[in-house]
Amino acid sequence: WEYFSPVKTKDKPGMIAAAAYLAPLLVFDVIFPRRESKPYFQKPPPTSLQLLIEVCVSVFTYDLLFYFPHLAMHWNRDLYSSIHYKHHRKASLSAVETLRHTFVDGALQVTANIITLNLLGFNAFTRMVHNIVVT
Repeated sequence: WEYFSPVKTKDKPGMIAAAAYLAPLLVFDVIFPRRESKPYFQKPPPTSLQLLIEVCVSVFTYDLLFYFPHLAMHWNRDLYSSIHYKHHRKASLSAVETLRHTFVDGALQVTANIITLNLLGFNAFTRMVHNIVVT
C-alpha cells in the first residue's frame, strides 16, 4: 500500500498521478472546450458487438500513440533517468506500477488517451468503457 500512502513515501506517487492526470485534461479543456454539446453525447449507445469493436480499436489506438514516447523513454538514457525510471523501480511490474511514474510520464499517458478518444469520436458509453479498460 506504499503506492497510495502520501505519509509513508517521499515522492507521494498518488499526488503525482493525480496531477499528471488532471493537468492534460485542464490544458485540453482550455484549448478545446467540452462544455458545448459534443456529437459523442448525441449518438445512441452501441450494440454489444459495436462496443467490443470500438473499445478494441480505441485501446489499440491509445497503445499505438503511447508506444513511441514510451519507446523513446527506454531508448534514451537521459529520458529514462529523468522521466521514466520510477515506473521500473520494482523488480516485478504489476498493475499498481502504472501509478508509479513521474509527472511527465503520467501526463504523456493521459495526453495519448485524450487524443485517442477525441480522434475516434466514439459515443460517451464507449469512451467510459475505454477509460475503465486502460486504467
